[in-house]
Amino acid sequence: EGEIDIQAVSGRVVLKDISGRVKVTNVSGKIIGERLSGPTVFESVSGKVFLTESHLPIVTGSSVSGDLVVQTPLGEGPYRFKTMSSDVRLVLPPETPGCTVRFSSMSGHLKTSLPTVRRQRRRHRWYAELQGGGPEVCFSSMSGNLSVMISPAI
Repeated sequence: EGEIDIQAVSGRVVLKDISGRVKVTNVSGKIIGERLSGPTVFESVSGKVFLTESHLPIVTGSSVSGDLVVQTPLGEGPYRFKTMSSDVRLVLPPETPGCTVRFSSMSGHLKTSLPTVRRQRRRHRWYAELQGGGPEVCFSSMSGNLSVMISPAI
């Protein structure tokens, strides 16, 4: 429990069963988080990020070339992701009420399994209300994709 701040240059960072604010900065190597609970900030240059079985009310994440996977019910938000070429996959539980997506990418796409109530696109910017809208999910990338998916019921 508490506030965790980790900075690494190379190698895997593994976090498990942590409650509280987490900030991880890693240049090269995976960031793996399981059962995290609390606001989360992560930065990765070339490593993949996997945050699973977590309850993250707020997320700020960035990556240059490593893909990001975040599995969490949505809290108050916002959920902000910024990448150069990385894809982001936000995996939500079946009972998810919805979210509002603001998406900007030169060549990436928004993919979702949630019903889309309203969708607007202007040039390289998207706005979508998924399943009626809700907490804000912001994504900015040069060429990455954003996927917002429902996880299968267990």
